[in-house]
Amino acid sequence: MNAFEKLLVKLVEVDLEFAVIGGFACAFNGWARSTLDVDILLKFDKQNIKLLLKTLSKWGEGAADELTEDDFTNEPGAIRIIEDFPLDIFIRIANLSYNDIQDDIKYFELTSENNTINIPYVNAKTLIKIKSISHREQDKIDVIVLKDIVNKK
Repeated sequence: MNAFEKLLVKLVEVDLEFAVIGGFACAFNGWARSTLDVDILLKFDKQNIKLLLKTLSKWGEGAADELTEDDFTNEPGAIRIIEDFPLDIFIRIANLSYNDIQDDIKYFELTSENNTINIPYVNAKTLIKIKSISHREQDKIDVIVLKDIVNKK
């Protein structure tokens, strides 16, 4: 299991309420491409944020120890934690919160040590909404490919 998968498994195992967005969500939706980070959309809830911080305090060198609940606001933008790789945590992206996308969550089955872990991620249609507002070239490419995937279903 690679470092990305280990972190996602840990987040699922502690019952964190989140969904993968970004490059990994593209891959889970059928558009495998390289990515150097993990992006998640976190449910904006005091207990959920506490759980995230507790879990991340045991990740890598513990860079997340510098964060507090007050660092997480219900506004666009990401909090980036860099350990083995960058982790970008969003509370709101493209004017969408976790509560807005709950019905659009799918699960990627990851087999780990004879266990199956279901990694939550946003479906292609929601990922298109998120990436459509970006000006990054990679996001524009993602939107084109994801639209093709949606149209073939």
